[in-house]
Parts: sequence; C-alpha cells; structure tokens
Amino acid sequence: MMNTIKCIVKDCENHNDQGRFFGKFCTPCWEFITEGKGNHSQIYQNARYESVVKECLAECYTKSESDIAELAVQQVYERIQKKFGLK
Repeated sequence: MMNTIKCIVKDCENHNDQGRFFGKFCTPCWEFITEGKGNHSQIYQNARYESVVKECLAECYTKSESDIAELAVQQVYERIQKKFGLK
C-alpha cells in the first residue's frame, strides 16, 4: 500500500491518490508552474489573491501616503515569495 502525499503548494488540498503528481506537485499546480495554465490550481488562486491584496492596499492610501502603500505591498509580495520559495 502506497502512502498518500499532499501537494506542497500552500493551501492546495490535492493528494497523489486523487490524480497524477509530478514529484511533490499535483497536475494543476505543476501545469501552472511549467506552462502558465491552470486557473483552478492553488498557485493561480494564491497569485490572484496577492493581486487583489495589492489593489486593496493601493486604494487604501492617498497619493501623499504612497511610500507607505508601496512598502506594504512590497512586504506582502516578499512574504508570498518566501512561502513559495521563489526568492
């Protein structure tokens, strides 16, 4: 009997007994990484979330506070990079 493994992408709930895996990545996450496809992959959802967070932060600050807004956006971006090992 084979042990099941979970996709290593943050918040992805796919397991290798549910479909094809490429190493530690499920097919949707792997295709998004390698081909840029897969609107249903968790990586796409995480990236979309990051984009929404940036937009919300940008709207929250006035132009006189743009330096603060940029810093906040950069901090969110760096945290996401760190969680995905993109840095």
